[in-house]
Amino acid sequence: MVESYDRIHGRLTGIQRIKLFLPPTPVIPKWKAFIRVLNSIPNDQKVEMVMAKMTEHKFINTEHSASIVVDMLELTNRYVTTYPDDSEVVALQRVPDYLKVVENGALLHDVGKLNVPINVLKKGELTNEERMIIQKHPQNAVDIFGKVKYLQTLLVIALSHQEKWDGTGYPNKLKEKEIPLLGRLFAIIDVWDALTTVRAYRVDKPAWTPEDAIAHIKDQSGKYFDPTIVTLFVKMYEEKQLLIQKSLEDDKTGN
Repeated sequence: MVESYDRIHGRLTGIQRIKLFLPPTPVIPKWKAFIRVLNSIPNDQKVEMVMAKMTEHKFINTEHSASIVVDMLELTNRYVTTYPDDSEVVALQRVPDYLKVVENGALLHDVGKLNVPINVLKKGELTNEERMIIQKHPQNAVDIFGKVKYLQTLLVIALSHQEKWDGTGYPNKLKEKEIPLLGRLFAIIDVWDALTTVRAYRVDKPAWTPEDAIAHIKDQSGKYFDPTIVTLFVKMYEEKQLLIQKSLEDDKTGN
């Protein structure tokens, strides 16, 4: 549970800052019936039900979601195995079935967009007012689902993945390690997926090449992203490319 993170340093960590937002937030009236249903079904069905709601509202692409989860799990595992003594890793591993938390948190990262008008989500050029609406989606996730106890731990990614290492992100302008580890990890996965796939808000523009996306992520190291995680992600990408290249060569030689 979230509390498992809180006892490491006895100070206000990023995860505790996020926890402060969970208990007092009101449930938006139109979601009350849905929340009642969620609280009445087994925990292992809650995420599935929310995902169905997101699919119904066309806020989710199954293929992209699977790719995001795979990349997030791999990057998390690399961080955990590379820095096993890191206090955040130790805290994360104390969370029961933490990889399931990572998986489900990744799936629900944009759940707050359920409260954003679809016409705003699909627009390319946004007005200042529309941009402010979009930037409320991390907090929307907590406002809607913060009363569902089982989902509270998963909402860490939803609430923190738009924060930036240099403190210029949203919604709470956290910086560096004030941002929870899972939020810092997922920030790179989210940007990678956004750049390398065609999105509804830029259907007239092609997706970026992986090489261009990697160059952008490197450029944003220490600004948007945690530099340590950038290094791990780039290494993960390069190793995958080598495996793909070897597989293609083996196919040509019949090995």
